[in-house]
Amino acid sequence: MGRPRSRAQELDPDNVEARTEWLAAKVMGRWRSGASLVLAPHRDDPDLARPGVCNHFRYEDPLDPDSDGQRCPIASHVRRSNPRDSRSGSREDSEKVISRHRIIRRGRSYGTPLSHADARAGRDDGVTRGLYFICLQASIARGFELIQQAWLSNPGFHGLANEPDPIMGNGDGTGHLTIPAEPLRLRLANVPVTVTVAGGGYFFLPSLTALARIARG
Repeated sequence: MGRPRSRAQELDPDNVEARTEWLAAKVMGRWRSGASLVLAPHRDDPDLARPGVCNHFRYEDPLDPDSDGQRCPIASHVRRSNPRDSRSGSREDSEKVISRHRIIRRGRSYGTPLSHADARAGRDDGVTRGLYFICLQASIARGFELIQQAWLSNPGFHGLANEPDPIMGNGDGTGHLTIPAEPLRLRLANVPVTVTVAGGGYFFLPSLTALARIARG
């Protein structure tokens, strides 16, 4: 038997903090600790965010599939940025396709965090803060650029309609977000832009200078 399906009506309508945490997890595809919604669909579980555990899941597990996104929405950031075995066709075919676009990615934050209360209230204290996104790949075209353009910014990703990625999809504030649930799905309109890109660059590793030195012996 699989895990219970998502039931949005079980949320306490008066508990703003719990509803905010739930929505944030659905948008990202992980809880604040990093635990995947596939592994912890109803509440955060830091034990499932440990190294060696947090990434050990599939969306089409034969014994416990999440094909329709009841636990981790298809529109969520982590599911779009790495569809794993759920992109299209069989599990095996999907994993072969996804393996061609694998990247090593890490995020490093800077600046002091905004308090949760201020974030929920939409208050900005004016302090500079953000995230350095770093990724390594053998091919920029098959790696970062494809993920950004074909998966994150694509409003029709995997059967969706007018749904760019809610985190890094280059939306304009008019897109939607669908969260599958029972008895009815939750479809949010006019999802605001949450991340503003300040800049970026592509770099060779090793650098061209290092490669030239290696070539000279």
